[in-house]
Amino acid sequence: MKKVKFPEPEPGFILLGVVSSERDYRLCFQINKTGLLHLSKTDAIKIPVADECIMTFNRFGPTTDEGAENAVYLVNNRQEGHLLFPNFKNLDYVLVINGPGKKEKAAELKAGLTSIPSIQAIFALEVDKLKSKNYLYLD
Repeated sequence: MKKVKFPEPEPGFILLGVVSSERDYRLCFQINKTGLLHLSKTDAIKIPVADECIMTFNRFGPTTDEGAENAVYLVNNRQEGHLLFPNFKNLDYVLVINGPGKKEKAAELKAGLTSIPSIQAIFALEVDKLKSKNYLYLD
């Protein structure tokens, strides 16, 4: 009997990796100063792990009620010794870009955020290449 493998659902977002030594709240302040985004702290991402422990990662989102389908979020990759994406140890933050026109928005953000001195690098992450399935918590 043949094993049938179902395809993974394709997420409705684009991920950009951000390398920066700034604290999350200071990086959000600098991003807000560019005028590209207006971020404030929102609900954290909580991922259950073994022994009833929960990994918590800070998330910053839009200050207006524009809805999650069009929102851009900044999520910590590192929190209390844990990594959201373990195969990207050098990555500090992830920008999650939702909604229609997400490719154009990603290109605009990638070009605009390079002007921030505390951001060393911004690069696109291919969701299908991620070993960890923690990205499913980003939706």
